[in-house]
Formats: sequence, C-alpha cells, structure tokens
Amino acid sequence: MLSRLVPSGRSVFAHRACLSPSARLLPSLRAESHRWMCSSPAAANIRLENNNGVGVITLDVQGSKMNTLSDKLQPEFEKVFAEASADPNVKAIVITSGKPDNFIAGADITMLAKCKTAAAAQKISADAQKMMNMIESSSKPVVAAIHGPCLGGGLELAMACHWRVASEHPSTALGLPE
Repeated sequence: MLSRLVPSGRSVFAHRACLSPSARLLPSLRAESHRWMCSSPAAANIRLENNNGVGVITLDVQGSKMNTLSDKLQPEFEKVFAEASADPNVKAIVITSGKPDNFIAGADITMLAKCKTAAAAQKISADAQKMMNMIESSSKPVVAAIHGPCLGGGLELAMACHWRVASEHPSTALGLPE
C-alpha cells in the first residue's frame, strides 16, 4: 500500500520520533487488504478506502491540476474524515493526493479573492481551523503521505496530522509562502 501512496522507486522519509510508533503502522499498509470505498455522492473530490484497517483519504480536486483547499472541499473532507474516524474497522487514517505530482498547493486563490469583508475572510479561516482541529484531535493516528508540493494550507493540514511521510523526489517541497 505504501507504494500506492508514494510513486514506486521513490524513497520516503518520515517525521516524528524516528518512526518508532509508526513502524507498527506502516507494515499494516498491505495491498492484500480488506477494502471498501466511500460511496457518498457529496464527496466528489475525496475518496475514502479502507485498506486493512487503514482509512486512506485521497484528495483529488476535480477539474484542477493541483489540489487546493476550498470552501467546496472543506465540507466534503469533514464528512469523509468523520466517517473514517467513526468506523471501528479503521484503526488509522492516511491522507494523500490523487494527483500524480502534488499533495496540496494551499488555499484556493479564487476563493480568497472573492472575500469582500473581514467577516468573510474570518469565516474561511475559522472553517479551515475547524478542519485542522478535527485532524489534530483525532483519537486515531493520522498520517499525511506527501509527494510533490505541500504548501501553505496544505502544509498546515500536514502539520495537523500526527505523522508526516514524504517522498524525497525533487518536486516535493514543504513551505509556507505567505
């Protein structure tokens, strides 16, 4: 399963306490696992798959070359994340990208440009913080599987996870460009 999260032939590194607890998590990512897919029609940009007790949440913003955090993606993510969190068959959650060459490029610039008032900008910020709090407060271990750019809000999402695993590919970059 890890080979599905990070393209084959690419090495990975993990962050947090030199993998000691995650060494128990990563071996469970096997392809021969029991699987189910989230069939929620409301989650057009997110897939949820149970892979041997690991809930794999795949972000894949339709019609876009890059995943960005938007007001459309946020409620989908919350619904799918809550579903994985509540499922007793899911022991851990991995958040990854369905895009071949990027994780999350940050916030959707067009969404931010539409803000005409401080209250509108504050609502976007509060909604994003709610999503990050869901991840951070999860009782299940949450891993960000990063390949490609992980910037701005994408890095904030990764930092809200309990673990981060990233490819060492030259395109993988973590940053806060603001």
